[in-house]
Amino acid sequence: MAEKFKFSLDKLLDIRREKEEESKRLFTESQREKRKIEEKI
Repeated sequence: MAEKFKFSLDKLLDIRREKEEESKRLFTESQREKRKIEEKI
């Protein structure tokens, strides 16, 4: 049972890491867009 629990915990951590990467990427993209818009003004 402990093995099964460890597996699901690892899976959870992987999902969290993926979500963090995704949000980091989205954040840098939005920063870039913001900079573009600010340059136009």
